[in-house]
Amino acid sequence: MNNKERYWSPWTPWIIFVAIIVIAAIWCNTMCHKSFFRGIAIKPAGTVVFVPDSPNNFIALVLPYALEIRRDYHIPASILIAQAANESGWGKYASGNNYLGLFRSYGRCEFDDIQDCFQYYAMRVSTERYNAAMAACNSYQYLVEIKRAGYAEDSGYVAKTWDIVERYNLTQYD
Repeated sequence: MNNKERYWSPWTPWIIFVAIIVIAAIWCNTMCHKSFFRGIAIKPAGTVVFVPDSPNNFIALVLPYALEIRRDYHIPASILIAQAANESGWGKYASGNNYLGLFRSYGRCEFDDIQDCFQYYAMRVSTERYNAAMAACNSYQYLVEIKRAGYAEDSGYVAKTWDIVERYNLTQYD
C-alpha cells in the first residue's frame, strides 16, 4: 500500500471543504460579534417581535430610541421617527428590526433591536457625506440635505416623510 492510498480517501476533499466552511463560519461569527462593531449587531436573520397596531403606538415604540439619537448625535427625533414610519410601513415591514430600510453592499441590514438600527443610522449619517445635513438649522432642512446627499432614491421622499412629521406633530420631540 502506498502513502497516497493510506492517507487519502474519496471523501478527504469533502471533509476538508466542510472543515473550511465551519472555520469560516466560526470566524465570521466572531468578527460580527456586537462588541466588534461598536454595539451594532447585524445578524444573518431576524424577526420583528412586535408590530404596532396604530401610528400612535408605533411612535410610542420608537420614540425613546429617537430621543436617545437626538441627544447623542443631534439628529432631529421627528425626522428619525418619520423615516422609520415611512421606510417600514409603520413597523409592518421591519424584518430584522430594520425600521429605516438600511442597506449595505451585500443587501438589507438586520439588527438585534430598534436601538441598534437607529445607532447604525446615526453613525452612517455622521459621516462627511452628510455634513450639510448635520449642520442644518431645522428638521426640514436636515431632511432635504440627507436626500440631497443621496440617502433616498425616491423623488417624493422628502414630501412623504415631512407629511408624517406634520400629520403627527413630531417636531415636538426635536
